[in-house]
Amino acid sequence: LRSISLTRAFHYDRPAPSSLSPGNAPAIRAGAHAVRGSNFGAVDTSAGIAAGGTASEASSWISDTLLSCRPAAGLATALPLAVTIARQLGTLPSVLSYDAP
Repeated sequence: LRSISLTRAFHYDRPAPSSLSPGNAPAIRAGAHAVRGSNFGAVDTSAGIAAGGTASEASSWISDTLLSCRPAAGLATALPLAVTIARQLGTLPSVLSYDAP
């Protein structure tokens, strides 16, 4: 009798964000932003979205190619966006800037 160990039976493609709209936000109380891309999942998943390392105040899954988020307050420019779905990370460099207060 032979036993076989299977450590990775399948995997998911990592999320691939391609754009953020709009690309700017007010310094305080930003509205909803659309994150477009691919591999966000075929069903509603818990998507984590962060700009410049700071988690969004709210995020929601809409489809495999669309997420919605409300960035936290901030003052920086050209922040990268990170999307985490099912412990897979996808990033988009230099996409969010905050308006001057």
